Amino acid sequence: MTSIINEDALTYLPSMPAQSVDVVITSPRYNFGKNYPGVSDKTSMDDYFQEMRELGKGLLHVIKEEGVVFLNVGCRAANPLHDVNVAQCFLDVGWVLQERIIWQKADEEGNGHFTPINSNVYLNNLWESIFLFSKKGRVGLDRLAIGVPYKDQTNITRWKSGKTVHCRGDIWKIHYETIQSRDKDRAGHEATFPRELVIRCLRLMEKGRTGLTILDPCCGIGTVPCVAEEQGHIGIGIELSPCIALAARTNLQISQSCP
Repeated sequence: MTSIINEDALTYLPSMPAQSVDVVITSPRYNFGKNYPGVSDKTSMDDYFQEMRELGKGLLHVIKEEGVVFLNVGCRAANPLHDVNVAQCFLDVGWVLQERIIWQKADEEGNGHFTPINSNVYLNNLWESIFLFSKKGRVGLDRLAIGVPYKDQTNITRWKSGKTVHCRGDIWKIHYETIQSRDKDRAGHEATFPRELVIRCLRLMEKGRTGLTILDPCCGIGTVPCVAEEQGHIGIGIELSPCIALAARTNLQISQSCP
């Protein structure tokens, strides 16, 4: 049964049953000083990276042998390797990096939300990384479940596969909702990600299955567990902030009540 747990993931994950989770989709805090109610997002980078290693260890405990972690991390102009450094924390504790996906949040025309930079030194950052980790780096993906239709239909016969779609690739163009459209739903949470991102991650791993256990150890307002529930899976969200966890539970109740 889908649930929202108001706990610290770093201490709660070790208490969960070993190898009980099929897929993790998560976006931990970036330590960029966001205003999360009741949670500090501005600690020393040494402490922050140790926190990321502990998170990686906890996820190694709960994930199944053929399970995966989709880790969404951004960077910023003044710290362009931040996402890579976080990924290295997961590598340090034993994860294998199987794939790196670029999430294009907005385009050069301003479609989608991004934080503009008033600088003649840096360019606006329009993307974030989604690192796909597994235990051995060889987990099969249902690539065509999020495939793109061939524009030239002759390709269907040319490639002799009989498929009407091809692999989408490792750049996902999913526009980020503007702050104005998110304000009424996010309960003071400054960093949410779109439902479509969660759905694509799920599609890669479902392979026709339902009832998978989907975990977000940093669930915020509950997008991952809510979408997991709607897609026929068991969602587990862990959130440290009491007020954000309450908002996540409310969103889950709304999701469960919808036909």
